[in-house]
Amino acid sequence: MRSDSGKGRRLVALLSVALLASSCGGTEVLDTEDVAAQLGETLSAKLGTNITVDCPGEVPLEEGESFTCTATGPEETFDVVVTQTDSEGSVAAERASLNIGAIEEQIAQSLEQLGGIDIRVTCPDDVEVGKGKKFECLATSERGELTFVVEQTDDFGNVTFRPKPEAGK
Repeated sequence: MRSDSGKGRRLVALLSVALLASSCGGTEVLDTEDVAAQLGETLSAKLGTNITVDCPGEVPLEEGESFTCTATGPEETFDVVVTQTDSEGSVAAERASLNIGAIEEQIAQSLEQLGGIDIRVTCPDDVEVGKGKKFECLATSERGELTFVVEQTDDFGNVTFRPKPEAGK
């Protein structure tokens, strides 16, 4: 199963483009408008919804320099940390965190459809984010508890989940 509403952290592979820098008082700055436009296009394509991105105006052009942009979609707003990977304007970006509430809701809705009972799902708040990373969530209902293993299927927060196998099986 896949959560499309809880998008994850490691957001963008490299935006390997030479983002034009301009000179501002003798200091070269990154073209953050171009970064925002490209992040918006990349996120919209990967997340299947229209995402707009707003980045700060003047960021020095310097390898390793990081700054935060704000991404806005129809259902949520989230921060994106952008890091310059070279002094030519190439950047990598990652979402600041997973939308744990959306993942909990996705699991609960899937289980409620199967069993017709109310289910509460609790996942850890602080999850290491990235493709292939796993964490566990606990589903509780009037019938008892069941632990689920949640695996991130990409760097954008899409996940699959399955019941955790019982020990010894």
